[in-house]
Amino acid sequence: MITSPLSPSCKKQLLMFDKVKQMSLEGKKNKRIAFDLGIDRHRVGRLVKMSRSQYLRSSSYKRSYSHVLAPYEERIRQFIYVHPFVTSAEVADYVRKHFSQVRNLSRKTYFNYTMYIRRKYQIAKVDYEHHRIMTQRQETPYGYEAQVDFGERRVPVAGSNSKIKIYFFAMVLSRSRYKYMYMSDTPFTAEKAIYAHELAFQFFGGVPEVILYDQDKCFLHREYYGDYSLTYKFKRFVDDIGFRPEFCHKNDPETKGKVENIVKYIKGNFMRIQEFTTIKQYNQEAVDWLNRTGNHLRHSTIKLIPADEFKKEIKELSPYYGSPTEPTIKPLPYTVSKTNVIHYKGNTYSLPWGTYTEPKQQCWVYIQNDQLLIYKHETGKELTRHPICKGTGKLISKKEHQRPLDKSRFTLEEQILTYTKSDPFVAKLLNNINETNYRYYKNHLKNMISYMKDYPLEILLQAVTKCVTSDINSAYKVHEVAHVLMDRLPVTPAMDKIKLLGTGTYKGIEVPEKSKIKSYTKYLNRSCTVQHN
Repeated sequence: MITSPLSPSCKKQLLMFDKVKQMSLEGKKNKRIAFDLGIDRHRVGRLVKMSRSQYLRSSSYKRSYSHVLAPYEERIRQFIYVHPFVTSAEVADYVRKHFSQVRNLSRKTYFNYTMYIRRKYQIAKVDYEHHRIMTQRQETPYGYEAQVDFGERRVPVAGSNSKIKIYFFAMVLSRSRYKYMYMSDTPFTAEKAIYAHELAFQFFGGVPEVILYDQDKCFLHREYYGDYSLTYKFKRFVDDIGFRPEFCHKNDPETKGKVENIVKYIKGNFMRIQEFTTIKQYNQEAVDWLNRTGNHLRHSTIKLIPADEFKKEIKELSPYYGSPTEPTIKPLPYTVSKTNVIHYKGNTYSLPWGTYTEPKQQCWVYIQNDQLLIYKHETGKELTRHPICKGTGKLISKKEHQRPLDKSRFTLEEQILTYTKSDPFVAKLLNNINETNYRYYKNHLKNMISYMKDYPLEILLQAVTKCVTSDINSAYKVHEVAHVLMDRLPVTPAMDKIKLLGTGTYKGIEVPEKSKIKSYTKYLNRSCTVQHN
């Protein structure tokens, strides 16, 4: 008996069936099998109950689908091949433009077919963006420049399935490509960054003339066209050690591409597989790893071994006479309340609006010079700082941390003031309501807009004036006063307007049409004749 070869669709379905049966025999539950294979758990349940022969006879195995857009496959393939950056939305627009006979299809249909074409013809999607034109920097002299950057990554914890976020500092000597990195389980502050610098200088056995940085808050208060304002502690450190800091433009990491590559190298190699035990051991393992790899293997760009080049560069470095001292102040984790505050020693300190995003969210808190420094737990970026309050039970907040004003209320205010021609009493009424009843201010505005056009403007302004002079701050009361003022107006009988008709000298006099007497006589004679008959 000759059997026809299986279609790719049948082969794929049969392979899926075999995988489900194998995982079921291994003792895995249907829900886990569905998750691992990316199929519905009800389908897994049906397949587990079927034998292989039953499955081969079933309609599920023989079933196959055709693509709605299959007649236009070649044209769509050419379009995607010429423009590999296109999205499924752009493919949909191309089909609607060139094939008007195609009925309305869902966005999901276009997306699935675009992905099908990319898989079938192996057309990878390419990001279409403006690429900056750059030139290769010339190699700097030995001992002249180093580059510094920070990074972070979640790493596996030894003996558990959990992960911990580790922050790291990386420095590379630009000429020899000799590297150093320092790991920390807490975000970097100015003190910790200075400590990492000193460890690097000790590791290198000297100090370069220039160090290139990003515009990080650990080092820089502000920058104005090359005019840098360094943080107090970092400036003292720079003056003591004697190197010159230089900073890249904002959003310009390519300038210090050497250390950027080191950061990616550390995150994608060492931190991806190395399990965390203690921070001290993790730092030692990091240095050992650099000695085995980055510092003692042939560099892909300069085609030289960094350790050999470092022997030449160390002679040109300025001597380092310091002794690294680890900061004694360590950050403390604090829970962020859903009202965007933290509680510290009996007082409440505000955080920027929107800091709280999930239950049990935490932040880092440092104590420094009677200041409470608060950092984001996930990224280590500074959120805010407050002076430490000496009392208890107090709220220490900043105006910029308050909830942003609802912009729609300004639109409502403008609508009222425009209608009332910016009357000063109306403006004063709105201000009084905002001060005395802030929570319901928007409701008052909406209420005034709902009725203000039901009254003549004069009556509305009289009502507002009476409420303001009587110290009544309510849009609802203005409505009541306006209603009373309308009732007091004298009622004048409505006069019907007389419409003047006709033209000429006697305008307004209309002569009625006259009938001839013969018409009535003729009608009467006819009716009498009918009755007599």
